[in-house]
Amino acid sequence: IDTVYTVLNDLQSLDKKILTVFNKSDLALTPPSQELLSENTPSLVISALQKNGLEALLSQVAQMLK
Repeated sequence: IDTVYTVLNDLQSLDKKILTVFNKSDLALTPPSQELLSENTPSLVISALQKNGLEALLSQVAQMLK
């Protein structure tokens, strides 16, 4: 995640809305910690393969675009 923020900073994009999406939850042995989720809000945990959390993702993106 630090690398992502470094790149966003290099692109001068840290002033934009950011949604952190943790994909591949179907492969994770443990879910992201509450600390990690709370440090990167808003954030979502999804599995694109199993289509888990996609409605929440679309809803959050729509809300952020308003």
